Amino acid sequence: MLECSSNEETNASREKLDLPPLVQDSKQPDQETLVKRRAREQDEMDQTFQEYDASALTGLKVAHELTEFSEGSEMILTLKDRGILDEDDEQTDELSNIQLEERERLRKNLDAKKKKPGYNPYDDEEFTLGGAKKSILPQYEEEAKAQGFAIGKNGAVQVVSEEEKKKQIAEKLKEQTLDYEKMQEIKDYYTQDEVNLSFKKPKKKKKKKDKLRKRTADKDDIAVDSTPKGESDTTTTTTAELAPRKTIDLNANFVDDDDELQQALSRTRRAANKQKSKLAKKMTFEDIAHSIAEQRESATLMRMMTAMQCKDWFFPK
Repeated sequence: MLECSSNEETNASREKLDLPPLVQDSKQPDQETLVKRRAREQDEMDQTFQEYDASALTGLKVAHELTEFSEGSEMILTLKDRGILDEDDEQTDELSNIQLEERERLRKNLDAKKKKPGYNPYDDEEFTLGGAKKSILPQYEEEAKAQGFAIGKNGAVQVVSEEEKKKQIAEKLKEQTLDYEKMQEIKDYYTQDEVNLSFKKPKKKKKKKDKLRKRTADKDDIAVDSTPKGESDTTTTTTAELAPRKTIDLNANFVDDDDELQQALSRTRRAANKQKSKLAKKMTFEDIAHSIAEQRESATLMRMMTAMQCKDWFFPK
């Protein structure tokens, strides 16, 4: 009797405790509820497939060219993968085929291998397939990206014929030629305006030149004063009348005008002529006679030497 009473009390205490709703929801659903849920999902999928038709494809872009599709064949196209950072609101979704992408990747790898070949003695335009002309630096060429095509209304695609493509290319070439005529042609020689802009004459710094002239004049005066008094008057007069020495400035500009060069040469000529004239005036009659005698002796000596040379030529021993 005691055991029965204890069991009844435990059952009553369990019934009094209410289970939380989470535990009630975690119970496994019945088979009927699962069947109903699956039927409802299937109906929703059928409804979406019925609503999705060719009009939903308008505006989508295909990443391949029309020439890669053969007429009457079937090909599965999926949305092309894009990076998260590459996504843009303006960029439309692209459809692509995995097999065509693999074929394009293989072609690019083969082209990359051809651009870095070893030595080939038959590497010439006449031995290449189709006689295609090779470029100088093929590894730096930009790859031509496939433009693809867009799907129109009701899934229709506008096929462009070869003649229309040629017309479009011709129009583009005409536009390029017109744009080229508007551009300025490059000339071999500078114009006067370009010369004035690019080759400007340096500004003359008169103050520095005046300072340099004063310094050179002071140095010449010191040199004249430092000469000994025992020397003749000719040396004193000539050193004072010579052109002033120019000190070389390493930071100065060595590009001088032609006018300044001519003026400097004329000054040196005048100084040399003055020196010669003054020396000639100060010579006495004895000095003049002595110089004339020396000139005569040198002339007779030259005659004798020429006579001896002619004798050796005409009458050899």
